[in-house]
Amino acid sequence: MHGNTPSCVPRIKKTKNEVDSPVNKLQAQEKVESEVHAMLKLLQRLELDPIGIGQYVRNQMSYADWKALDWHKAYSQMDITCEADIRIKHVPRIY
Repeated sequence: MHGNTPSCVPRIKKTKNEVDSPVNKLQAQEKVESEVHAMLKLLQRLELDPIGIGQYVRNQMSYADWKALDWHKAYSQMDITCEADIRIKHVPRIY
């Protein structure tokens, strides 16, 4: 495939052993975690919840507690973390 690669997709010109190394996996995990963290912060600032965090929280609480909660305020102030687990299953040949 030729053309422009999106900036979020790293261009890799390495052998499978180099790509599959712990250092490259760690770099990929850090990149994914950073991008997801930035996206979550933006969603919180915009008070948008397209991934259903509110539904998860609501299911963990009683109905009375949920009704008493100011969800928009609580959501925008939540400390949300993510962890990436990168597993490279296949490295395509580049001709």
